Amino acid sequence: MSAAGAQERAEFAASFLELGPDAPTILPGWDAPDLLEHLLLRESLPHLMVGSALPGPLGRRAGRAR
Repeated sequence: MSAAGAQERAEFAASFLELGPDAPTILPGWDAPDLLEHLLLRESLPHLMVGSALPGPLGRRAGRAR
């Protein structure tokens, strides 16, 4: 990860802690925990983002893992 990326992550984490889970986002229908989950999954477990949309056992397994 670049220094700029690490700085951005640190600033986001500080904002999340400061503002709390009820903080609004600019995304309609998303709260702060939704945004945090999305960013964490996108960065570390992207297969779970797609996997939970799959039908059957694979989709259920990915949904539980999320």
